Amino acid sequence: MTPGLMGCNHMRVSENYHSVIEKAFQRHYSEQSDVWTTDIGMRVLPLLIQGQLRLSAESRVLDIGCGSGLDTLVYGDLSQQVTGVDIFDHPEWRQIENTHSHIRFIHGNFLSCPLEGPYDVIIDNGCFHHQTEESLAHYLAKIHHLLPAHGHFVLSTFSDRLKSTYIDDYQRIHHYFSDEALSAILAEARFAVLTTLFIYRPKYGNYYRISFCQKAAEA
Repeated sequence: MTPGLMGCNHMRVSENYHSVIEKAFQRHYSEQSDVWTTDIGMRVLPLLIQGQLRLSAESRVLDIGCGSGLDTLVYGDLSQQVTGVDIFDHPEWRQIENTHSHIRFIHGNFLSCPLEGPYDVIIDNGCFHHQTEESLAHYLAKIHHLLPAHGHFVLSTFSDRLKSTYIDDYQRIHHYFSDEALSAILAEARFAVLTTLFIYRPKYGNYYRISFCQKAAEA
């Protein structure tokens, strides 16, 4: 079991969780209950990333869980090679791709869709903490594989010392990692955490934890 987590296998997680989470996001977008799309706490992440990493035009950027492409457009203003991947096929992608030839979108689950690295920077703004406990290591291993030596990985996760992992009404898992648990998970996946920032979520009284990581040097 992952250190510091409630075992999801004890929480009646569906055996076909990939399908469950795909349907959950389809419902959210069709019901317009995708509150994260307009969440200012999530929208400021590209600005924090540029402030910390100073992306160059030559940087190859992968935006995991890109949604309708709001953040991807910001990265597209900074870099000439940007890829967004999301489990929901957003109609907004077509217009963005038509007007920004250097931005590409891929419809699929990050864990299973083919991606061509390396990417200099990989960003996960809210997908990792919805994965099953059994998938966490595989998820990070794929990111590690897609990065070059010393490439950067930026991860946004929930932070609330009073909350534990739970499953919502859409059957999505919500991991509330402790700082210690997340540090152990990232270290096991061979990522060095360079900086951690927190964005306050006034509606919930908790935080997004932004972990700026770098692929550790091979032994």
